[in-house]
Amino acid sequence: MLSTITVRRPLLAVCVLALVFPSYPLAQDSKGSDKFNGPLRDPPRRDFDFIHLRLECSFDWEAESVDGIVTHTVRAFRDGVRALELDAVDVDVRTVTLSDGRSLSFETLPKKLRVDLGAESRRGEEITFSVSYRAQPRLGVYFRKPRADSPEAPVQIWTQGEAEEARHWIPCFDHPSDKLTTEVLVKAPRPLIAISNGRLLSKEPDGDDASVFHWRQEEPHTTYLISVIVGEFAVWEDSAGKIPLKAYVPKKYADLAARSFELTADIIEHFQLKTGVLYPWPRYDQICVSGFRFGGMENTAATTLNERTLHDERAALDVSSRGLVAHELAHQWFGDLVTCRDWGDMWLNEGFATFFANLYAEHHLGEDEAVYARGEKEKKYKSEDADEYRRRLSTRRWRSPVDLFDSHSYSKGCLVLSMLRYVLGDDLFFAGIRLYLERNAYRPVETADFRAAMEEATGESLGWFFDQWVHSGGHPRYKVRSRWNAETESLKVEVEQTHAVDNLTPLFRMPVVFSIAHSSAVTEHKVWVSEKKHTFTFPAAKRPLMVRFDPDDWILKELDFERTREELLYQLEFAGNVAGRIEAAKGLEMFGGTETVRAKLLEHLDSEPFWGVRRQIVSTLSALKEDSVTGRLTARLEKEPKSKVRREIVTALGEAGGEECAGTLRDVISREASYYVVADALKALGKVAGAEARADAIRALALPSHREVIRVAAVEVLAMDDSMTGDVQKEVVGRLVSLAAPANPLPVRLAAFRALGKAGKGTDDAWDTLKEALEESDVTVRWEAIEALGELGDPRAVPALEKRKGEETAVVFRDPVEAISKALDQIAGKTDVDDLKKQVRELRERLETLEKRSN
Repeated sequence: MLSTITVRRPLLAVCVLALVFPSYPLAQDSKGSDKFNGPLRDPPRRDFDFIHLRLECSFDWEAESVDGIVTHTVRAFRDGVRALELDAVDVDVRTVTLSDGRSLSFETLPKKLRVDLGAESRRGEEITFSVSYRAQPRLGVYFRKPRADSPEAPVQIWTQGEAEEARHWIPCFDHPSDKLTTEVLVKAPRPLIAISNGRLLSKEPDGDDASVFHWRQEEPHTTYLISVIVGEFAVWEDSAGKIPLKAYVPKKYADLAARSFELTADIIEHFQLKTGVLYPWPRYDQICVSGFRFGGMENTAATTLNERTLHDERAALDVSSRGLVAHELAHQWFGDLVTCRDWGDMWLNEGFATFFANLYAEHHLGEDEAVYARGEKEKKYKSEDADEYRRRLSTRRWRSPVDLFDSHSYSKGCLVLSMLRYVLGDDLFFAGIRLYLERNAYRPVETADFRAAMEEATGESLGWFFDQWVHSGGHPRYKVRSRWNAETESLKVEVEQTHAVDNLTPLFRMPVVFSIAHSSAVTEHKVWVSEKKHTFTFPAAKRPLMVRFDPDDWILKELDFERTREELLYQLEFAGNVAGRIEAAKGLEMFGGTETVRAKLLEHLDSEPFWGVRRQIVSTLSALKEDSVTGRLTARLEKEPKSKVRREIVTALGEAGGEECAGTLRDVISREASYYVVADALKALGKVAGAEARADAIRALALPSHREVIRVAAVEVLAMDDSMTGDVQKEVVGRLVSLAAPANPLPVRLAAFRALGKAGKGTDDAWDTLKEALEESDVTVRWEAIEALGELGDPRAVPALEKRKGEETAVVFRDPVEAISKALDQIAGKTDVDDLKKQVRELRERLETLEKRSN
C-alpha cells in the first residue's frame, strides 16, 4: 500500500468519547491499508464437482422469506469423502434427502451447511440430493413493495448473486471456480411473471391465483449468475439474427424502452465480429427493476438493470444507455462464458467488459469519443491510485470480494487491454481474444489462461507485459526533455522514469512513439523505453514545431514534458488527434497570463470540432479568472451545441462570480433544454449569489428531471452555507427534513440526508431525521444517513451507529460497516470536549426526566 491518509483527531475528545460510550473503538490511523495486505488466498478446495442445480422456490411477500427445495447433482473428485459442505447464510434447513428418498443427517454451521452423505465417496461417482429449507435473506433477494419508507415502490422481487449473495437464499457452492447447469421453478402470483436464466420450458397454473415458471439454463455458468425476477412489466422486442431480444420495463416507462435498447442488436453483432465468437446463449433479456443498487448485473442471458437507465428525449442530451448496455452485453462473453476463477482476477470480468464497451463507442461514435472516454477512465484509476491505494491488477491478497469492484478492476483493466492492443496490433490482439474465448468457453479462468492464449495466438512472449501491468501495481511517470541542435541537425530527447520503484511498482518497459512535426511533414519514431534514463537522437534538419511523446495516448502514464508556449499553441492548432489537442489546452494554462494565449484559446473554442477539447479549453480559460474571458464564455454559451460543454461553461461562471454571471445563470435555469445544464447552473448560482440563491433553489424544487438532478442540485444549494444559524437554519433544516420524508423520490431524499449533515449541526430535527433513516429498509438510505451523521458530528449518534454496525452486511460497492467506522472517526475528530460535556449533561437530564415519568 503506497498511499495512506492519516486521520488525526484530538486525543482528549477521543478519550472522553471512550469514557462516555465504552463500546466506542479507537480507530486505526490509516485508510484502506488492510484491504490488499492480508494472507494469500486461493479458491476453496472442492471434493465434489457440482454438475447441476435444480431450484424450486416460492416467496413469502409479507415475511420476506424464501421457501425452497434445491437439488444438487455432484460428481466426486476423490475416494473416501463422506461430508459435503454448502455455503448457506440465514437458512433454516428442514430436510436433506438422497434421490432415492433416504434422509441424510446434516449440521448447520454459521455460514455453512454440512451434509453427511451416508457413505464415503468413490472417485467419479455421481450423487443427487435435495435440501428443503426456508431462508430469511438479508442479502441476495430483494423484496420491493409499498411500505412506510417507500410508498411508491412497485411489487417486485429481484435477486443479486455477485459476489457472494447467492448463499443467502440458495444452499450451494457459492464460488466462481465451479460451473454447472441450472433450472429454476418459480411460483409467482398472477398477474406477475417470473424471469430467470436460459429457456422458458413451461408456465403452469398453480391454484387460482399463481403460476409456476420453469426455466432451464442448459449451458454451465456459475452460481452468482443465477437470477430470479418477479414483477409486472411492459415488453420491448427485437432480434439479433436468430437471437430473440427482449427488454422488460415498468409499464409506466414503456415508451422509453426503445431509446435505451435499440442498439442491442448492433452491439451483439459488433462483439461477434471483434471476438470471432458467436453470442453464446439462446436469448438475451434486459430487465429494468426498481431499487437496484447498481447500473446493471450480467446474469446469464438475463441482465438486470436499474430502471433509472430509462430516460426521455430531453435527458438524452446528456445521458445514454449505450455504455451500460454494451458493458453488460460484453459480460455475456467475458464474465459469463469465461468467468474469473477467483475474485482476485476480477479484471478478467470487469476490465474486459469496460474495454469492449469502449470498443463499441469507437465503432458507433468514432475514435475521438473512444479516446476521450479512455482518458476519463484513466482519471478515475489515477484518483484511486493516488488518494486511496495502489494494488496489483491480479492479486491473491484481498480482504473481501467487495473491495475488488474498484477502479483498478474496471478502469485500469480496460486501459491495460488497450495497451496490449497497441503493442500487438489489431489483427494479433483480436486473434488472441478469439482463442482465449474458444479454449476456455464455459470454464473458470485465471490471468495465466489469458496470457497463454495471447502468446499462442500471436507468437509473442508477453511475460514482460503481464509482469508489469497485471502482476505489479502503478504506472510509469515519465519526465521528457527535448533539445534541437542546429549544428548536428538532430533532436535530442531525454526520457527518465521518475516514479518510485519498489516491490510493488517496477520500472516499465514499453514501446513508445515519438512524433516530430515540421511545417511540411510529420515523422514518427518507435523506440523502447525500459531503463531509468534514456537519451534518444532523431534527425531534424530544422527546429521541430511540435514534438510529442506517445501521441495517440495509448500508454497509461504521468507525463512531465516541458514545452514552450509556441509549441503548445502549434499543437493546439495542428495536433491530428483529440489527445494532443486536449494535452495542449491543459498545458497552456501556465501561459494564460498573456493576451496571445487567451485569444488563441478563445479562437480555438469557436473552431474546435470535438466537444471534449472545447470542454478542456473552457476549463483552462476558467482557471485564468479573467473578466474578459468570462464575457466570451457567456457569449459562447449562446451557440455551444454540446450540453456537456455548456455544463462546463456554467460551472466556470460560478467560479467567476459577480452580478452579471448571476443574471446569466438565472437565464440559463429558466430556458435551458438540458436537465443537467440547469442543475449545474443552479449549483453555480449558489456559489455566486450565496444566500440569495435559496429562493431560486426553492423554486427549482418544483422542476422534474431525469434522476431528479435539478431537485438534487436545489437541495445542495440550500445547504451550501453551513454556517447559518437561528431562524435561517431552522427554516432550511425544516425544509430539508420535509424533503427527506419517504414520500419524496429517492435521489431527493438522499440529497436531503447529505444536506442535513452539513446544514443541520446542533439541531434536534436533523439528528432525529438521520437517526430514523438508520432503520430504513433501503441500504442506500442507511448509507447516506451514516455518512451524514459523521458529517453532523453529533456524539448522540455514537450508540445508534454502534448498534447499527452489528446489523449491517457489506454489499458490492458499499460497505456500511466501514462507513460506520469512518463516521465514528469523524464524530470523534469534530467533538469539542466542552461541547461533549454539555451534551452528556443534557443526555443525563433527559434520562432523569424519563425515569421520573416512569416512576
